[in-house]
Amino acid sequence: MTNFIIVEGQEDKVFIELLLDNSTSVEVRPIFIDKLGGLSVESLKNKLTTIKTKLPREPIEKVGIILDFDDKTKQERVDLVNEALKAVFSNQPPLKDCGENNAITVSFKGNDGSSYNFELACYLMGLNNAGELEDVLRDIKSRDSPVADCIVECLKGIKLKEVKKEWIHFYLKYDICNDKQREHASKHCSLKALKQVMNNNKSNPPFDLSNSNLKQLKDFLDWIKS
Repeated sequence: MTNFIIVEGQEDKVFIELLLDNSTSVEVRPIFIDKLGGLSVESLKNKLTTIKTKLPREPIEKVGIILDFDDKTKQERVDLVNEALKAVFSNQPPLKDCGENNAITVSFKGNDGSSYNFELACYLMGLNNAGELEDVLRDIKSRDSPVADCIVECLKGIKLKEVKKEWIHFYLKYDICNDKQREHASKHCSLKALKQVMNNNKSNPPFDLSNSNLKQLKDFLDWIKS
C-alpha cells in the first residue's frame, strides 16, 4: 500500500523529501510524491484521475495535496481542490478546510463494480496565510545572508514572486556555497539541489529544519506517513 503526496513543482518535491528524510516518525508505508508542473484545476484533475486509475491495482490509503497560498485566500485554494475533486469523483462531499484534521474519505466504484476509498487532505504552504515555499525557506534560514539581502534591496519594484526566488538563489549560491561549489552551482547551490546543499553544510546548515514554524507541515506529513 502506497500513500501519495501531490505538490506543485520540483522545488516543493525536494523540500518535502528533505523533511520526510529528516523526520523521526516511523514511515508505515511508502510515499510517492508527484508534481503538478503548474497549479490549475486541470493539472490537479489529471493527478486525481491517475490516482483513481491506480487504485484498483495499487491500494492507496492517503493522499495529501500541498499547494502554495501565493496571493489566494485559504477558501480559494480549498475551492480549487474541491472543483478538481468534483470533476473526478462526482458524488464526493467537499473538503471544508485544509489540514489533516479536516481529511475526508473519497469513495467511488471502479469499472469492475468494486468499491474503493482513500483519505484526502490538503495543506497550504506559506506564512501568515499567504506566500509560498520561498517565504517558508527565508523564515527558517539559519545563517547570515548579506549578499542575498543586498541584491533583493536593489530589486525593489520588481515583481515580488521573482524577488523571492532571487533571494533564495543568491542566498544559496553566494552566502552558502564556496567558490569551488559555485563552479557547479546547479548541483551544489540551487533549490533543486537542496538535499546536496544541506549535506555539504551539515555542521552549519543553511536552513533550520527544527524551526517551530514547520510544525504544522510536519504534522501533516506525519499524518500521511501513519
